[in-house]
Amino acid sequence: MSEQLILNDLVSKWVSLAREYVGAAPDVSAYYFYGLHERIGTGGRLFSVPLFEQKGAIVWAGRLVGAENSIERQQSVLRLMDEDSSGATAAFDSEGIPAPTEYRIYYEPGSGKLDAQLSREVRYYGTTETTPLDGVKAWLGTRMPER
Repeated sequence: MSEQLILNDLVSKWVSLAREYVGAAPDVSAYYFYGLHERIGTGGRLFSVPLFEQKGAIVWAGRLVGAENSIERQQSVLRLMDEDSSGATAAFDSEGIPAPTEYRIYYEPGSGKLDAQLSREVRYYGTTETTPLDGVKAWLGTRMPER
């Protein structure tokens, strides 16, 4: 399996999960997925989060108006995203392809526009100065929503 096929599979899973989460929420024009899977030896860091553009503003899943966004449902989405990320890493490993450590994926459900940015640099594991949320902030810049 190629890098592109593994990435396509991950994106497909995350987009499907986001569609289900969004449901009938109005005015959702884009999905943002940030995933991090850094591994060093037997340790590592795994982090995933979806965000949504609704009425021109990026919002956290818990603030998506019109979606059933209970804490339990949000935690389930995060857990499934982490499982998908781990599965992608395992697929990269089995193919002998260096696995990305960071995924920044933008998707527009209306047009199908997709932008996937990958990194293989370890940035957050083993440091207390930065966290994966700093990765989200670096990606979204001034569009980063308040928690």
